[in-house]
Amino acid sequence: MAHPKRKTGQTRFSSTEQQVKDRATRRSQPEVTQAVDRALQILLLLGSEGREMGVSEIASRLDLWKSTVHRTLATLAARGFVSKHPETDRYFLGVKLFSLGMRWREKAGLVPLVRPVMEKLAAELGEAVHLVVLDPDPESPHTVVVVDRVDSAHVLGVTPRVGFGSAAHCSAVGKVLLAHSPPHLVERIIRTRGLPRFTPNTITDEQALLAELARTRERGYAIDDEEMEIGLYCVAAPVRDAHGEVVAALSVSGPAARLSPRYQEVAREVMQAAAEVSARLH
Repeated sequence: MAHPKRKTGQTRFSSTEQQVKDRATRRSQPEVTQAVDRALQILLLLGSEGREMGVSEIASRLDLWKSTVHRTLATLAARGFVSKHPETDRYFLGVKLFSLGMRWREKAGLVPLVRPVMEKLAAELGEAVHLVVLDPDPESPHTVVVVDRVDSAHVLGVTPRVGFGSAAHCSAVGKVLLAHSPPHLVERIIRTRGLPRFTPNTITDEQALLAELARTRERGYAIDDEEMEIGLYCVAAPVRDAHGEVVAALSVSGPAARLSPRYQEVAREVMQAAAEVSARLH
């Protein structure tokens, strides 16, 4: 009976020496369940792309068999983790992920403690306030993620929504989180994600970024001066846990025309609010 067609570069059997190496590698790494790992790869891909994707495209991107992807997607769809468009037969992230994310947001402990301080800060300054955490996973498409937000008193706003992810080097919250991260983690983030330019103000030089992170640690806050988006200005300060470790960044953001002229006042208010939140975590 003929064997199924295999992808280019695959062989049916490894050499004895290679088998020994493979066994040694498996023993030195955490045990991974293939089916679960494939499902997570698909979810991460759909999340990073932010659009509908077909079985063939997913299989090609992840170097998996189409039949394997089809079975995995069917299982994820049955559980609500992905949905299938009835006309295009393409898949996108399902509502179950949203409900789980909201449950984490409500129950994680950090958000309920910070929320009252965020509301007070937003009322005092009249601008949007965000709580942001670092996502150091190298497979994630983003480095920092918004976990809570209090809207601005102004009708028009240009600030990120909850669940929004972005690069760290071009945002005030990202600079705060990088400034208080281990050097090896900062180096890995720069190496794997680079320093892409978003506006003429974006820092794209590694040494310039490291100098900016040092200034952030020294003064206690960071600024995004239209570095991620033209017209958007942001000031952020670190939130520390009971051990003094930075676990999140608290920020005030809004149009540069409103915030830039009074950034020092905003920085004082943000640092004071972040210190209050940190005290609540002790």
